Amino acid sequence: MKHADQLLEHYIKVAEFIAAVFGSHIEAVVHDYRKPGSSIVAIFNGHVTDRKVGGRTSDVGYKRLTGTFPDIAINYPNQGSKGELLKSSGLAIRNEEGDLIGALAINIDVSLYEKIQSHLQILLHTNVIEGSPEKEDFHFLESSKEMRRMIQDTLIRLNLHAKKLSKKDKSAIIQILSAEGIFKVRGSVQLVSESLQMSRPGVYQYLRELGA
Repeated sequence: MKHADQLLEHYIKVAEFIAAVFGSHIEAVVHDYRKPGSSIVAIFNGHVTDRKVGGRTSDVGYKRLTGTFPDIAINYPNQGSKGELLKSSGLAIRNEEGDLIGALAINIDVSLYEKIQSHLQILLHTNVIEGSPEKEDFHFLESSKEMRRMIQDTLIRLNLHAKKLSKKDKSAIIQILSAEGIFKVRGSVQLVSESLQMSRPGVYQYLRELGA
């Protein structure tokens, strides 16, 4: 009897520690199954399930006493007295002989996190917009190096070389570069003319022909 009481006292300290560490939404309960009609010998943050010391064991406790509930049950769904969502866990307390003398139960009120999750889903929701890139370039064409890279990428895409460009090739390149927005950037015409080995007036002529 004395050993069983000492064992329960140990778990009471554990329960008090858990409740203190994790806050008021965590209920920690120690049951003494030797007296199931008033099994609650310690409860911390009892407002979670609206119980107090001296309360009787729950249906889960009686199932454990009859051997129809596991000694260790972790994170099973539950409900509070007002219907709020709980996440519960329980650990059977046995003596050295293996006799069941009690249990440590943890009930977490997760209703707050459920609301937070709902808000997060709203914040994280995205829409598929036609034409939007997978990753937006927030430093688009900020430097001449970036513009030269775009010109070179266009040549590679069309399998062309700057030194061997026909009028049709130049028109196709300038059309793509215009669609990409390069000519909205100051100094771009000069860079394009140098890269394609043509004059600035020539670039402007192609742009006029394209209606850009």
